[in-house]
Formats: sequence, structure tokens, C-alpha cells
Amino acid sequence: MLLPEAVAGLALHVPPGGALLTMRPLVYGYIRLSPADPQDIGDCLIRDLAAYAEREGLTLADVFTDRDAGIGDQFGRSGFVVMVETLRRPGVDGVLIPSLNHFSRFPGVHEAMRALIELETGARVFVMGHPREERHDRFGRTTGAGGYDPSTSP
Repeated sequence: MLLPEAVAGLALHVPPGGALLTMRPLVYGYIRLSPADPQDIGDCLIRDLAAYAEREGLTLADVFTDRDAGIGDQFGRSGFVVMVETLRRPGVDGVLIPSLNHFSRFPGVHEAMRALIELETGARVFVMGHPREERHDRFGRTTGAGGYDPSTSP
């Protein structure tokens, strides 16, 4: 089935029971694991990403995973590189991550990584809700944990 160009970045979603078809943005997930993480944390994070995507009306196509080997690891980001290349494909709307910490251990690098992805690929970065983390609303403004825009406060 060919889709009109206007909806090429959306995925068909058939709800259980074969009800109405809906169009949902297509996203990929990304997680970065450290050697100190429990063995099953990767599977737990993937399930969390899938559940979040479902709740938010996104179609999660796949999840890229990097496993840090430790200090001085020069090759631990191959999943990130493949994810960025995948985000350049037509029809991909964005990447979903559990938190900005999955981009980098260093807080100052989080927004640089987000900007790199958004500028280089045109894809959006979706961050699962976290009460201590700032998020961006649909208009690009930074919002606090409560979802309010601090720049509009008196």
C-alpha cells in the first residue's frame, strides 16, 4: 500500500480487534548501558520504551543499544552511530530515549547531542517523562517537570 507523501513519516497502527486504522509517528529507541548495570536492565528499558511509545501514540520500530566497556572505551558507541544514520531515512520521525543520560554521562553534553541529532537528521528527540528532567514541549520551549513554561511565569 503506497501512502501519500504527506503521511510518509507516519506508520499505520491497527489497534487490537481490528478497529480503525490510525497514523502514528515512527521512532527508534536508543539506550546506553554501563558495565555496572544489572544484566536484565536492557530488557527492562526496552519494555519501558515500548510502553511509553504506545501510550504517547508513537510506533517504536527498533531499539539501538550501546554497552560501554568501561573507562577509555573508544568503540562503545556503534549503536549510536547506526541510530543517527537510521534517523536520516525518509519516514523516520525521531528517537526515543529513557533519559538524556543515555546520550552522555556528562550533563553539559546532553543538549549538544540532542542538537546534533535534530540538526543533522531532522528527527526529533523524545525523552520519556522523568520528574527531575526538563523536557521540550511541541513548540520547542523548555518546560519544567510540571510541564509549565518558566518563561511565561510572572
